[in-house]
Amino acid sequence: MKKEYASIWIFLSVFLASSMIFFDQSILPVALPSIQKSLGSSPTQIQWMINAYRLTIAAFVLGGGKLADMFGLRRIFCWGMFIFAISSILCGLSPSTAFLLVNRFIQGIGAALVVPTLSPLLFSAFSIEKRGFVVGLKVSLSSVLMILGPPMGGVLTQYLSWRYIFWINPFIAVLGIILVLIFVRRSAKSKDHFDFFGFLFFTFAIYSFSLSMMQARNWGWFSYPIIFLFLLSVIFFSFLIFQEKKRKRAFIDINLFKNNTFAVCSLNIMVVKIALAAAIFWPIFFQQALNFSPSKAGIYAMISFIPMLIAAPIGGKLVDKMGARKPLLLGQGLTFLSFLGICYFLPKANIGLILSLTLMGFGGTFSLTPAFIGGLNSIPQKRRGRAAGILNAVRSLGISLGVALLGALLLNTQTYFFASFLKKNLKTMHLDPFQFDGLLSHVKTAEENLRALNPAIQQEIITMMKTSLTWANQITIFCAALFSLFMFLFIYKFMEKEKKIAEYYPSN
Repeated sequence: MKKEYASIWIFLSVFLASSMIFFDQSILPVALPSIQKSLGSSPTQIQWMINAYRLTIAAFVLGGGKLADMFGLRRIFCWGMFIFAISSILCGLSPSTAFLLVNRFIQGIGAALVVPTLSPLLFSAFSIEKRGFVVGLKVSLSSVLMILGPPMGGVLTQYLSWRYIFWINPFIAVLGIILVLIFVRRSAKSKDHFDFFGFLFFTFAIYSFSLSMMQARNWGWFSYPIIFLFLLSVIFFSFLIFQEKKRKRAFIDINLFKNNTFAVCSLNIMVVKIALAAAIFWPIFFQQALNFSPSKAGIYAMISFIPMLIAAPIGGKLVDKMGARKPLLLGQGLTFLSFLGICYFLPKANIGLILSLTLMGFGGTFSLTPAFIGGLNSIPQKRRGRAAGILNAVRSLGISLGVALLGALLLNTQTYFFASFLKKNLKTMHLDPFQFDGLLSHVKTAEENLRALNPAIQQEIITMMKTSLTWANQITIFCAALFSLFMFLFIYKFMEKEKKIAEYYPSN
């Protein structure tokens, strides 16, 4: 009875931490146009406000999993929550774009320490027969705050200030730390060592690649800095693979990927997150192209999160009964269809868009929850800390790559269309498209450049920008649909068919 009582409180602490991270992810995009106006940020800097956090999680979460194995889940969890809380306060106090970006980076470090401890804490408290349901229930309950994030972010931004969206996190963090300190026992320290060189190679590789993608619009796709950064990422990644094969206690346990289920689930998580990154830009589209208020944009952004309440526990139970393959095929199929619907209905913002967003919520959840549970269940207990770190790194890396790749596609496509529209009009063909960056967010310098022009063409330029933004979003969403289609076919072809859960996971 005492064990069950402690398990409930451990579940609650994990739920609070997961909710805090989910909430931070969903509340920010709605506020980005207001932040851009307040701090005078460029479109590329707006993307870095998302990716400074996401990319840092991707770079450090493997290290967080390793540190959790070395120093104990409880200690690393509490340190991560503390760092996350302090950096959230500083984000809300940001006087400039640079200050905000630095603290988003620090916030990512805190999250990277917390994330790899969550599933191992739950797995240590519940038997394998209950893990799928418990993880699904945690995701479902955490989704409540994720659902509330966009509308709450819209209300806070519209009626108070965007700064308040960061000041909610510290209250959740304090309660989570207290519960863990009370109900989670200290675990023995491991004598394992930290592969510092593997960590550096991994970090430099993903930062170099993401930087090359995100800065290409400003520096030029074939400029020397972009080519250098891309080659640098390839070199560091090659060093990483070469080094990890030689080390017995490597930073990335490559042997885990010899497990077919773990390998396919890892790839699935990355591809899904790359595709779903397209949704991060929709609240901006709603406000800039459709003139939605922040609160209305938040309500539309909330729609795709609501199905998680139902889909996450169902996905967990399906894995418990039949393994991960069939739920993943279902999830990827639904996600593909939902993206096609969103691509068509996005400019209309009608019932078709609402239904498509709802379908995406089911598809995305069925694509992620079974992948994480199935991948982790296929790994022996003693290696789950590093396995959870890899899965969470893959998830965060997928989001970061998605923001970088799809964000680069979105910005460059929008710039291409806008520049083409300007050149086709005799009144505007002499104008530089970059001088209007941030115009739809009412950035001061862009509005001043617009007001300096003849009033007769000012509305034409605004219309050109909105049309360019619409077409760029539709192209980006279609590319996201192709990612889902690829993963559906890959799972169908290469993932092993599962029979009974007890037969498939004998290592437990």
